[in-house]
Formats: sequence, structure tokens, C-alpha cells
Amino acid sequence: MRLFDAILNGYFVSLCCLFITGGFVPPARASHERLLTEVNQLGPWVAGFVVLVAWRHFRDREGTFGGIRFARLLGTLADRVPTTSGPLYLLTAIWAVLLVTVSIRRHLAFAGSGDLAIFDQAFWNTIHGAFLRSSLIPGVSGEANIFSDHFDPLQLLLVPLYLVFPSPLLLVTAQGIMLALGALPLYWLARERFPGHAVLYTIFPVLYLLYLPLRGANRYDYHPSALVPPLFLLALYFMEKARWAPMILFLVMAGLLKENMPVAGVTIGLYLSLVKRRRRLGLLLVALFGLWFYAGFAWIIPAFNPGGGYPHFQRYTGLDGAPFGPFLAPLLHPLDFFAVLFTSPGRKLGYMLHVFGPVAFLPVLSPSRFLLGLPFLVQNLLSAAPHQTSLHTHHAAELIPFVFFSALGGAENLLRWLDDERIVATRWEGARLRRALAGLLLASSFLFHGLPETFYLRLYSRTPHHERLDAALRVIPAGASLSTWTEIAPHVAHRRALYRFPTLGPGGAADAEFVIVDATLLPRTDRVAVAEALAALPGKGYQRVLDQDGIVLFRKPASRGS
Repeated sequence: MRLFDAILNGYFVSLCCLFITGGFVPPARASHERLLTEVNQLGPWVAGFVVLVAWRHFRDREGTFGGIRFARLLGTLADRVPTTSGPLYLLTAIWAVLLVTVSIRRHLAFAGSGDLAIFDQAFWNTIHGAFLRSSLIPGVSGEANIFSDHFDPLQLLLVPLYLVFPSPLLLVTAQGIMLALGALPLYWLARERFPGHAVLYTIFPVLYLLYLPLRGANRYDYHPSALVPPLFLLALYFMEKARWAPMILFLVMAGLLKENMPVAGVTIGLYLSLVKRRRRLGLLLVALFGLWFYAGFAWIIPAFNPGGGYPHFQRYTGLDGAPFGPFLAPLLHPLDFFAVLFTSPGRKLGYMLHVFGPVAFLPVLSPSRFLLGLPFLVQNLLSAAPHQTSLHTHHAAELIPFVFFSALGGAENLLRWLDDERIVATRWEGARLRRALAGLLLASSFLFHGLPETFYLRLYSRTPHHERLDAALRVIPAGASLSTWTEIAPHVAHRRALYRFPTLGPGGAADAEFVIVDATLLPRTDRVAVAEALAALPGKGYQRVLDQDGIVLFRKPASRGS
């Protein structure tokens, strides 16, 4: 067994190195890049380690398993680290720095999705007299208020900071910090739920920070809805403490970060009415937040939308195009509901596994708490847009607080059942049982962890090509109208007229004074179409002024009569 124990110790050290360093990062456009990247996935390696550890544990005839070096180390950490709150607060601060740094490096490496440009342009326009105006809103020709797409006014609290530091980096920094801060109210919730069992109540905020959907939301540009996890968790914390005023305050704040967020006030009101027996308060919340939820879709956003109506109902094909359509669909359109629900089952099953797997599927053991976040899960599963069931976008952010809140309830129920001799004949000592559950949760988190965050920290690196692209962008005059590719847009958003190439202006007009595209940033599926659009530019009056290393810059000279 000594040789096998040495192998386990080496395996454990290798896992730690992979988590800390991110593993091998292939150079951009390297052959077999995807295969090389898959090697860094933590899940398969952790699964192999768990199998070997389980085999070693069950073969332990002499009681030597606890003496293996890695087991002693983990036992020491479990005994000492959770004894005070300091290490958890320090980890939260370190993780916030990591999330922010990854987002900044991603932006500087021109790896964004383009949505950051919408909000940065809207903030820039706001401090220059055009309130939340953007020319990049999907489906809108020309300039419009971003409230025509989503109603998220709470982000205006960032405007004073933006006046001091007008940069997209401010937005991604605020998002990374807010996502990390959700660990604190979750820690307080867990401490209330499992008093005296530090290793168990400390593991939940650690799982939260490691959670793949949270890290994916952070890496998907800036979105106001990604700011809600700490607000919802604070609302849930004060709900558990029966402090209704701060609970409602944080629900209202969360509701001001996207038009669908008030539905959480409805579900919490139902929970208070049916489970906590606070019927008057619960029904009042249902009525007020239900009205607010309806108003956002039916009145508020259409008032800002030049075309009228809510632009995203089209994602829910086959269902009633109304605010409560996706939620009432099982009753009103049952056949259409199940047809949509089981569309792309493989993708949706993978999404569900990675949402609930990192918390060992404990939410299913607390159905009443799980139902609090059900509307957010349903809206993603019923959407025809694949990115709503992606683990690398912001759409799971509003679901995260309720996954962990119900996981706390599931853990409490599981421990109560295991402590009951009528259900389980062989009982474990309480502290040992809770430590085993914490170990199971940590293993589950790493099984569904995906790539370590430090992998992305190293992946998003600046290259000489990025420096040349930055130099080309500096050639374009500040404020000149511009058409460019998605990844470049957040770097040139400080102007009133900015368009996504091949769009050259509102209503099909070729109004953009400059066009810049970097061929190295184009996905393969778009290269032919973009090449054709670039070839047509001279016929529209544009002159090529730069063609270097895949970077092409066109300028449209001013007409003589202008």
C-alpha cells in the first residue's frame, strides 16, 4: 500500500498544480488546440482521483487511510481554517481580484462578446448628455435608449464612478466584485443553518466562488443581471431572520437590474404565505411584485422601444407572447410547452447537470426552497436561444442564489434524515457526518468545475498583434462614426455612432466614416461573408488606408460639397 499511497499523494499534488496554474495553455490557433484544452478539464482528473481514494478507503483493513499525507493535510485544513471568518473573507477578496483580473485581461485581449460595448457606449453617452443611448442595441436601427431592450436602472449608481473613470474596465470590475461578494451573505445563511459545524457552513461559500456558472457569467462581458446574486442572497438572509424591511429593500434593488427580476418577489411572497404562514405579507408581495413584473414587459420597456412591445418574446416560440406566457404555458399550451422543453435535450441536460451537480443535487431535497428560483430556470429551458442554456453566459446568474439557498435546505434535510435511527440504522457521529458531507460537496464542485479560472487568466494574454490593432484604432479620430467587428467594439465605444460590421449605418445607409476589421478575430463561419462585405466597400465610396497582419481599415472621404 505504500506505493499506492505515494501515487495518491502525487496525484493530489498534480490536481493542486492544475487548479492553481490552469495547466497547459495552447498558443492561439495551435493545431489540436481543443484537444489540448480538454486535458485541463478538472472533472475527469478529479473523478479518477475519487475512484482511487474510494478504493483505498474501502481496502483499508488496518486503519491507515487517515495517515496518508494528503488526507492528513485535508483534515488539518478542515480543523483549522473554518474556525474564524477571516480566511473566508480573505478568500472572497482574492477571488474578487481573480475574477476582475480575468475580465480585464479578456477585454484587453479583444476576446469580448460585444455586449460590453452597448453599456459602455450608453454610459459614455449619459455623461455627455444623451441618457443611456446606444447605436448597438440588437434589432434597433439607429440610436435608442438601452431601456428599450432591458429595464435595468439600478446600474445608474455606477455613473458617478464612471465620471471619474470613464472606461469599460469600470463595468467589468464592478461585476466581478459583486459576483464575489455573494459569498458573504451565503456564508451568513449557512452559519445560521449549521451552527457549531464550521467545516460545513464554510464549504458553501467556497462552492459558490468555485461555481462554473458564476465564473462563466463573469467572463461574458458586463451585464446588469450578473450583479444580482449578492442582492438576492441578502434578501433571503433577511427573510430567514424575519427582518422584512431590508428583505424588501434588497428585492427592490434586484428588481431594478432586469425586467424579469421582480418575479423573485412573487415566488418569495408565495413561499412566505404557504410555507412560513405569513399570509398577509406574502400575498402583498405577490400582488405588488407581480404587478411590477407585468408592468416591465407590458408597459415600461415598450414605452422606450421605438418599435413597441418587448423584443425578446420571440425567443419563446410556440408560447403565448405575454409577460407570464412562459410561466402559464403548462396550463394554456401544454403540448407546445413540452415540445419546447424537450427541444435540444442534450444541451439542456448538460446545463442542468452543471447547474445542480456542483452542489451534489441537494436542491431536490428541499423542493419548497428550490421553487423560489424555478421561474429563472424555466425561462432558460424554454428559450429558443442556445446561449440561455450556456454555462458561459450571464443567464444563469439570477438562478445562482436560489440554487445555493435550496442546497442549504437540502443539506439540512439530508442530515436530519441521516440522524434519524428510524430511517438509517447505522449512525455516524455528527461531526464526522458533516465533514463527510462537506467532502462530498467539494468533490462534486470539482467534478463539474470545467477549466480552472487560472487557465483563462493565462489564456487572455496580450500579443504583438493586439498592440498593432490598438495602434490602428488610435488612427481613427475620436467621435468619428465607425463600423467594426464585435470584439473590437468595446474598445471604440466612446462615440455616438458605432455599428456592427457589415452594418454601416442606420436604415442601410453607408454613414460610417471608418470601417475596421481584424480577420484574426473572425470565426470561420463568418470569414467568407465578411470578406465579401469588405470587397464591396470601395463601391460604396470607401478607401483602404491600412492592410496589415489581417487588420484592414477603410475611410470614407468627405464629399466636396460637405
